[in-house]
Amino acid sequence: MLCGSPPPNAVPPSEREISPEPFNVITATGRPPALPARPPSLSGACRSRVHASAPVGPFTCSDDLSFAPLDALLEQATSRRALALVLVGPFVEADHPALAAAEVGYEDLFEQRVMLKVEAFLAAAAEAYPHAPPHVVLVPSPRDVLASPVYPQPPLPRRRSPEQIAPLLHLAPNPAAIDVGGVRIAVGSLDALLMIGSAELASAPQPGAPRPDRLLRLASHVLQQRSFLPLLPPPADLPV
Repeated sequence: MLCGSPPPNAVPPSEREISPEPFNVITATGRPPALPARPPSLSGACRSRVHASAPVGPFTCSDDLSFAPLDALLEQATSRRALALVLVGPFVEADHPALAAAEVGYEDLFEQRVMLKVEAFLAAAAEAYPHAPPHVVLVPSPRDVLASPVYPQPPLPRRRSPEQIAPLLHLAPNPAAIDVGGVRIAVGSLDALLMIGSAELASAPQPGAPRPDRLLRLASHVLQQRSFLPLLPPPADLPV
């Protein structure tokens, strides 16, 4: 396979006999899916300046369930006045070593150690900056004990937030597309580049030729095919 040829994907190539010799896909059937409709907007976001952050979980250490890293993250978001904070799971990780010895149930752990902290952050920020409060978006992960194990995933289940901060807290599916101050952000918790890299066929560059940027090439599959996971079929260990 020539260097940079894409893995099996959502745009199926014409049938060709597989041989050990290098080959190119000559024609393809179908077209990439159309761009989705405009994603939900975080209303009230200032369009003159966009400061967003998208940290990825887990948000606690491997030896406890105190979620101290989440506390530090929210403190940093307060000091930097982030317009949007997109928290990508896992939140309560299914295989966390301390989960079996937890004194509360999974739902209570998520509410007490994650949601109450996030709500307190939003309440304080809304009081300090009533005209431009931040928004928080939560995106689940297949590793979340409370989330559906099938990808794509619906939003995490939870009780309704207090009325004054409910408009600032958004539970999104995985993957998701959101609008932050006029900037479209696509986010998902799967390591798509790792999965694409495992399926991609590539040859070594010719002697003397510059070494290609593999990460850039892998990311281009996602952008060019306009898909969060441009693999067909998907990985065998991913329930879809």
